[in-house]
Amino acid sequence: MIDLRVSNELAPLIKNLDISNGVMLEVGVYQGEAMRQFMDSGKFKRYFGVDWWCRNFIDPHEKWLECVEEGEAVFDEVAKKYPVVKMKMTSAEAAGYFSYYVFDFIYIDGNHNYEFIKQDIELWWPKVKVGGYFGGHDYSNLALEGVKRAVEEKFGVLMAYPDMSWMVKKYGL
Repeated sequence: MIDLRVSNELAPLIKNLDISNGVMLEVGVYQGEAMRQFMDSGKFKRYFGVDWWCRNFIDPHEKWLECVEEGEAVFDEVAKKYPVVKMKMTSAEAAGYFSYYVFDFIYIDGNHNYEFIKQDIELWWPKVKVGGYFGGHDYSNLALEGVKRAVEEKFGVLMAYPDMSWMVKKYGL
């Protein structure tokens, strides 16, 4: 089994979440390290983790996939400590399970290709409550420029946190 490195890289972002007793969803959970940080913050009562534990980093149109069962096994072990709903499916499939304005926070860290990030933003933004937060990972990672492009098309230029996360607050419909 893979060892999960314990870190607090998300601490600056979490500190800026004005949430208590919240409900959150993360797309792309892999081993559950971000889940652990979010849940240990005490700001969330419930966590939904969406991942299908298979990767296609080369091209969204390629048929090549690499499934990462080891990451899923680590996630399952970490998730035992928390009130977690595991959703083993694609982001698009999971979005169909929820109505609008459900979540206090949604964090996107799934497929980093432009088309997928754009789709995740379109699918999940309406699911955030007014006053809630929407964010994700790898905004300032030059190797993953599709993330920055998709985020800026929707929200404009944003500040990146030290771990390359981004976040916006939803003020209205």
